[in-house]
Amino acid sequence: MAAKHSHTTLTPAGQLYRLIRCYGLQLRRHARRIGRRAVRLLKKPVYWIGAAVYAVWLFLDRHALQWLHTFAGQMRRLLRDIRAVRPNIRRAVRVDGEKRGAVLRRYAAAAYDRYGRLFRGLFQVLLPVAGCIVMVMTISYFSGVTFALEIHYNGQSLGYISDESVYTAARDSANELIGTNQEEHANVLKTQPVYALKIVRRGELTDARTLRDRLIEASDYDLTDACGIYIDGELLCAVRNETDAIRVLDTLLEPVRQANPGTIVDFVENVEYVQGLYPDTEEILWDADKLLETVQGTKQAAVYYTVAEGDTVSGIAQKYDKSSSELFVMNPGLTEEIHIGDVLTVSNEVRFLRVQVTRTEQREEEIPYDTIESDNNKLYKGVKRTTREGQNGIDRVTELVSYVDGVRVSAQEISRERIKDPVDKLVDVGTREVSGLPGGVVVAGSGTLGWPVEGLYQISSAYGPRWTSTHGGVDITGSGATGHRILAAEAGRVEYAGWDGAYGNCIVINHGNGLKTRYAHCMTLYVSSGEYVERGEVIGLVGSTGRVTGPHLHFEVIRNGTRVNPLPYIQ
Repeated sequence: MAAKHSHTTLTPAGQLYRLIRCYGLQLRRHARRIGRRAVRLLKKPVYWIGAAVYAVWLFLDRHALQWLHTFAGQMRRLLRDIRAVRPNIRRAVRVDGEKRGAVLRRYAAAAYDRYGRLFRGLFQVLLPVAGCIVMVMTISYFSGVTFALEIHYNGQSLGYISDESVYTAARDSANELIGTNQEEHANVLKTQPVYALKIVRRGELTDARTLRDRLIEASDYDLTDACGIYIDGELLCAVRNETDAIRVLDTLLEPVRQANPGTIVDFVENVEYVQGLYPDTEEILWDADKLLETVQGTKQAAVYYTVAEGDTVSGIAQKYDKSSSELFVMNPGLTEEIHIGDVLTVSNEVRFLRVQVTRTEQREEEIPYDTIESDNNKLYKGVKRTTREGQNGIDRVTELVSYVDGVRVSAQEISRERIKDPVDKLVDVGTREVSGLPGGVVVAGSGTLGWPVEGLYQISSAYGPRWTSTHGGVDITGSGATGHRILAAEAGRVEYAGWDGAYGNCIVINHGNGLKTRYAHCMTLYVSSGEYVERGEVIGLVGSTGRVTGPHLHFEVIRNGTRVNPLPYIQ
């Protein structure tokens, strides 16, 4: 009897469990193998590290820790002995009448003989610590101080300066302020300064401007405390009151502020108000009226040029070291055509103080679209057909714009926000080869032409003699002919599409190999010259343009330049 074998079919869950169990057993086996290898690799390094740590511990225990134990024991005994001899010291001083210094020296000598090792150890430890503390304190002290020169002039100490160049700058500034030139400074400051090296705090140093005032004050000149007005670093004048100076200059700015609210209004030039000592002379000390008259004036008049024979705009601009665009800005309405006797502004008037207005402005900027071309094997080579027109995008640009005396001089972009995305222009580019056309490869056609109009099949006038002439094609018409779609009889290139006299709106297609077709009297044309069309593609609509008696399609077949009967060619 044959043995029976039972086969147990596992469920999907059982199969998954068996697979996971197999993977678990394999993972455990490999993990144990990797663990044994890791133990073998790490055993020696761990052993040597442990041995090194143990050796260090033995060294510390034998030397450092033993020394600490000894040191602590000796300190305890020393303190105990001090407490024990304290009554003896008092008795020796009070009862026996010995001097305190002698008693202390005797006990100190005894203590050193008994605890000499302890005192030497303390000295060896405390001396380096004390040295480090002294070094840190020294560095800290000298980091906050500096070497300086104390300057004495006419027996007076004028302060501390970092080097002699500070005195030289102060002396030259004093000479300029008083009104003498550099060669005469010895006559102004008759006494030579005396220097002494000092260590001072950095905040105690004197700058050149303060030293200048002290030098002038120490000299024999008639000076007064006033507010100096400096324009781009040069002294213009001094007024007795700083408030008057600010008020006068604000008269130039205030009208501009009112006319341009919410903007930043200031002078182009750097204006500084410096309180100090200034000569009490008419040349230096001004009143408010003189200051106002001066700052409202100009420091450079406008320059004009009269055009002479042979002059050009670019030549005049080059003569005055300017660009042609600058001349156009200075002369509104100026063109390249200039005439003898014309007067051009070649340099604008420059005011003594120019007012600058800075404000934020927004403008919209067009973002050009991209043109994306895609290959289309249904179009012939050379044909490009737009499937979607492109549209420019728009960005809103925020700029910080500066105007000087009302003329825009600069603009800095701050932010840009896209408010309309550009739409790419999509263009299909033909890749299909064309039969018998330049650059194309001859391809097999159908051998016959397709019917050239959709839904009309009545021939109202055949090819051949008609009236007193020859009809060069066939007229295809029918009920409601107007608007029926005209189809290309075969693939080819549009040789002509447009108005052609008696033909009206006309299309001529070159199919290659000397074969052409003509479609006349169209109401609408859907193609243009140079396009490649496929067989059966809609190229226009039936109409009644040109010389006709009613709506129809006049269809011609031209073979090697001669019109032939189309019917044998039509499928």
